[in-house]
Amino acid sequence: KREALCAVKSMAKSRSTVTRVHLGILVPPILASVRERHAPVKLAAERCLLRVLEMRTRASTLEEHLNTLSQEAAKALNDCASRVLNKLAAEDSNEDNEEDALPQEEIHRFLLCKKKK
Repeated sequence: KREALCAVKSMAKSRSTVTRVHLGILVPPILASVRERHAPVKLAAERCLLRVLEMRTRASTLEEHLNTLSQEAAKALNDCASRVLNKLAAEDSNEDNEEDALPQEEIHRFLLCKKKK
């Protein structure tokens, strides 16, 4: 799970316009992973959600996505954003350390596998 979350985060970092279109598909499983008990997965999910929702670079992404959700789902995401993501976004913007990042070759292989299917 952690590696998948890191791959999605890397994709969101390099191609935010692509991930923005697919927020409805990406956000629910990432949000579920934020609730994981396994700390590495939980932390990776928080960083991934921060990047996918562009909380440091485009604040309107979260608001736009919240408007597309049901009231219950919007409340869950908004709670997570106010509780965790806003604190992470306020931290030093250099959150992508080597431990979280996947090598570019792995990302490239992942994307090539998706194209073949």
